[in-house]
Amino acid sequence: MTTKRNIVLETQWFSIEVLESRPEWNIGDRPYYRMLSPDSVAVLPVTADGKILMVRQFRPARSKATLEIPAGAIEEDETPLEAANRELLEETGHVAETIFFLGKGGLNLSRESAWVHAYIAFGVRPQVDAVQRDQGIEVIALSFAEFNRIIQAGSFEQLSALGVVAMAKAKFPDVLSSLLSGHDSADSGAVFLNREK
Repeated sequence: MTTKRNIVLETQWFSIEVLESRPEWNIGDRPYYRMLSPDSVAVLPVTADGKILMVRQFRPARSKATLEIPAGAIEEDETPLEAANRELLEETGHVAETIFFLGKGGLNLSRESAWVHAYIAFGVRPQVDAVQRDQGIEVIALSFAEFNRIIQAGSFEQLSALGVVAMAKAKFPDVLSSLLSGHDSADSGAVFLNREK
């Protein structure tokens, strides 16, 4: 038997569910409010010449434009991998030669239930005749050295992207270490692809 959710707020993007507290939660008798939203994907796109594709777009919640990696919600009847490829194409007009799942996690573990599925895309290139559907998005190609400088300056705000970078570095240490050290040659982005062929 499915338990009916006690939804106290519902929007196009998320819902708020109230849960009765339990003794093991150690929050007293106060109700607990949980945010429900679709799972999402975040993609770290790496070009053949070792650049990372970023997108800059205006975020009303921040009242300014922010620099980010491609990301977005997984649509109904869509797999996380399909969503990752779609978001990459929609936001950048690019496709990947190969894309790998890095893992999944949460953004706000104390309040949100949704999963973020992290991917790294290698051999990213422009799609012929691609129509960039998402308006107001500026695509920026940065070397990892430039990306590092932005992080060190405290100017990068998308913490989920840093999590994806950390996951990618743990899974593909040889490739990411080379890129993060500033060796942005055409060979760097192709190291993994050549190794797998």
